[in-house]
Amino acid sequence: MTITLGALLLGSSLSLHNSTQHPVFTTEDRRVSEIETLRQLAESSAWFTNLMAWLTILITTWIVAQTMSFILAQRRKELAQLLLVGASKAQLYLLVICESVIISFLAACVGALASPVLIKPYSKLLVLSNNGSPELSYHPDFTALVISVGLIVLSTVIGALLAIRKIASLSLIEAVRSPSVVDSRKFSGKRIFMVIIGFLALGVAFLPTGNLMGYQLSTLLTGTGATIVIVSLSPLLVPSISHGIGRLLSPIAPGPAQVAQEYTRLSPLRTASLATPLILLLCLVSVFAMLAQTGRSETYAQSTQLKNTDYFVSADDIKFHPQEQQDLEKNQNIAQSTSLVTAPDWLTPESNRAISIVAINPQNIKDFIPVSVREGDLSAVEGDRVASFSGRVGDQHIVQSPGGHQEVIQVVAVVDSNFFIHGDYIVDKSTFDLSNNIVDTQLLAQGSDGVDLQSFTATVHQVLPDATVSSGAEWVTQKVNQGMKSLMFAIILLAGGATVLALFNLIQTYLTALIGRRKDIDILHRVGMTRSQIMEANAIEVLMVLLVGSLLSAGAIYITSARMQVSLADMGSVVRPVLPVTIFAIMAGICLLTMLVVALVEGYWLSIRTTYRGLFLNSHRPQKGTAR
Repeated sequence: MTITLGALLLGSSLSLHNSTQHPVFTTEDRRVSEIETLRQLAESSAWFTNLMAWLTILITTWIVAQTMSFILAQRRKELAQLLLVGASKAQLYLLVICESVIISFLAACVGALASPVLIKPYSKLLVLSNNGSPELSYHPDFTALVISVGLIVLSTVIGALLAIRKIASLSLIEAVRSPSVVDSRKFSGKRIFMVIIGFLALGVAFLPTGNLMGYQLSTLLTGTGATIVIVSLSPLLVPSISHGIGRLLSPIAPGPAQVAQEYTRLSPLRTASLATPLILLLCLVSVFAMLAQTGRSETYAQSTQLKNTDYFVSADDIKFHPQEQQDLEKNQNIAQSTSLVTAPDWLTPESNRAISIVAINPQNIKDFIPVSVREGDLSAVEGDRVASFSGRVGDQHIVQSPGGHQEVIQVVAVVDSNFFIHGDYIVDKSTFDLSNNIVDTQLLAQGSDGVDLQSFTATVHQVLPDATVSSGAEWVTQKVNQGMKSLMFAIILLAGGATVLALFNLIQTYLTALIGRRKDIDILHRVGMTRSQIMEANAIEVLMVLLVGSLLSAGAIYITSARMQVSLADMGSVVRPVLPVTIFAIMAGICLLTMLVVALVEGYWLSIRTTYRGLFLNSHRPQKGTAR
């Protein structure tokens, strides 16, 4: 099922990515700005689905390889017995490869064929996250389905080969002995390789070049590297941590706690394998939750920098008339105001690319909106002298109006885009001709004494009948909520499927481990442990694995938050990373509940089977003095 679910997620994400590489949309009867918006959404879709595809590939192949390796490790005695009866190591390799290829291929084909079902909800999430458009076509891609099947089969075979290589390297005596007496604390070459990969990712994230990624990508890279390092080092960290936790839990139920502690102490690799999907799940959810909560704090911190704004007016797709704008701003109900007039339908003739021109009042804009000037002087913006969001002071450009008029502009200031103001060029609205341009107007105003929202709205509607009027606080709240809504949809799209896969893998891994312990449960039952004590031992082991996994995950999250803090400081933000304590606790609780249900149900079922098996053997055992 893990393979099928992995192919389902991989096929849908790759199909979504491939369908964004060659976007098709009509340009007839569209404004220049609408075409540019669709082009930007197509680029955003391609970039976002590329990130989604790589994240899905990384998590899916890792989980599938880990699952296959764990399952084969549980079958070590069975495979070793084949060596005892005369099978060669080459035959053992061939058997495992053929079995892995057949099972993974069939399961992956089922998942890949079902993956088109996820295309529609994925594309809807892409639109809701502002990374796509309903007018762009998202459809299943045959090449993506083939690649997903191939990646799943390859990762399955790699996981199987890593496991069988270790089994084949053991002597025959070691191979058939109990796992607890085999030295499983050896740090394998695979884990050394994974540690190196993890530290490389951390190195790239913490180097100065990591600042070029932005705090979101650098946080994701740091979280990935830290998770890989923690998981790879878990066989070395698990025994000591679990031993201390076991001693703390001993007073609860001394006998079952001792059994659980021995399981963990004698089989560190097995416990590390149980903790791996748990660590992956907690880190995955927590890193994205930290991004979401910190993003909300960052957005809110930016929005609170708005000054002298009692009311906010928004009017989209209207013709700009300078006289109407002046009449509105000089109204007696408005004490002071400034406006942002965005004209999105201008062009650069050299590249025929749409640009967005923002017209402001350079003299008072800073009284309302914080503007960071990197170079030059914003007050020098007048006529054909403009400010730019890129380039350098002294640059000259040719711009073309929607009517075809071309004008040469000169950059006299370079500013940073922010929460309120962004585009290509900033011009002076009183000296740069935007008459009769289709524009979006935003007015930030401070009302005169005694003016309430109702009377202010009436004043605005006399000039702009279709304008939307709200208080400054309402507008800030609305903008923050809109940003968080888009961010949450993006996070669900990126991590939702991987979270479900990791949770399902956690269930399957622990279930496989319990089934492989059938003989141990039989022995414990025969030496006098009751069914309830066996279930208590399973429950205590679950708690130990959860605590170990949570502690190691917390370490990875702390490293990630440290890198995020550096990125935010480099951006000039005063916001600190918001640690997702509540989300972490909820996710840990879900994992605990899930593992407890699996442990108690499967432990109860195995103990019943052991009881009936013992009764059956006793009833068929020859009595003393009878013929055998």
